[in-house]
Amino acid sequence: MANGEKRIFYFLGTAPHHIIHALPIYRKLGGEFIVLSKEGRQLCEKENVNCRMLDEYPESTESYDFSKVANTIRYLNGQKGVIFFFQTFNIVSQLHSLKRIMLFHGNSLKDFWFADRKIPVLNKFDHIASLGPDRESVMLKKGVDPEKIVRIGMPRWDEIIRNAGATKNQELIFDKLGLKKKRIVTYVPTWWPPYSVEDLGKEIVKNISPDHILIFRPHPDTPAALIREYEVLIAKKHNVIYVPEGRFKEIDLTTLLAVSDIFIVDMSSIMTDIILTGKPMIFAFGEHKNRELYRESYAPTEERLAPIKEIFGKSEKIYMNNVDKINEIIGSASNVAIDPGARNAVKKRLFYNLEGDATEKLVEFVEGILK
Repeated sequence: MANGEKRIFYFLGTAPHHIIHALPIYRKLGGEFIVLSKEGRQLCEKENVNCRMLDEYPESTESYDFSKVANTIRYLNGQKGVIFFFQTFNIVSQLHSLKRIMLFHGNSLKDFWFADRKIPVLNKFDHIASLGPDRESVMLKKGVDPEKIVRIGMPRWDEIIRNAGATKNQELIFDKLGLKKKRIVTYVPTWWPPYSVEDLGKEIVKNISPDHILIFRPHPDTPAALIREYEVLIAKKHNVIYVPEGRFKEIDLTTLLAVSDIFIVDMSSIMTDIILTGKPMIFAFGEHKNRELYRESYAPTEERLAPIKEIFGKSEKIYMNNVDKINEIIGSASNVAIDPGARNAVKKRLFYNLEGDATEKLVEFVEGILK
């Protein structure tokens, strides 16, 4: 590092798919991505960004054995500047020379985002970019230092906000399947509860009619055995396409939001991204093997859904007992517009910066730190 030069780093660790949240900033500021897996290095190479892997950590975890990432810690502690995180990796507590900024990788309503074990880690950051008023209030109640919070929003939302309501580039999907224009329905389940992918999603694939195109985009952490079950089902359906993260360079998450006419969601954080598009959603709730734990800790209760109550209350729902009517439900959901006032109430509750310039504001903030 020449003459104490201040640099910018993006810590992907064992979650390289979070690169999508860093790219808008990288394109403005440059810098270097830090990864802990060959998969992460390959993804960086695919995106043509600067990347460094000093340790290999095979486990997918937020809590590292520091002795196994000693080279990474040593390298970063020899730098000056800023490092971005997109998940609460405990390695942040070992970094002392860089200004540490948390940019959450999604605006999730799931309880685990601010679980008690995460608060001490969050408080190790120098700055935390708060996503919106509702999630900020949860952080503050849990004990996050209010002095650390920066009300900027998420750079990845900028393009979504600018394209709100637009449906475009659908030919990408039609061409992949060799089909003419049909309504495109995208199913984007999470893997962390409350999820639908374990059971209900398979019934959605089985029951979807040839009148629709179904895009299946699972969470990157969905178990491989479960994905194989979906691949077998999808192979029997000419109108269903499996689009995991990174499979098609021209069909990234932002593109999926643009090409889709309607979405099937559960409690994935992408559900809140879809709210920004203004497009219809259908909520999917499956059965769960440990039903008692699910009811106590993860079930979509009125309290958990309160931030989106105006939209949730007017949206269609799919359960195991009505999934055979999925095509009728899609038609109904497509014909029901959520009241603009209700949608705006939810957006103001969930998001800071609805002007679509979060990247510019964050760049300005970082440049101030680097002076």
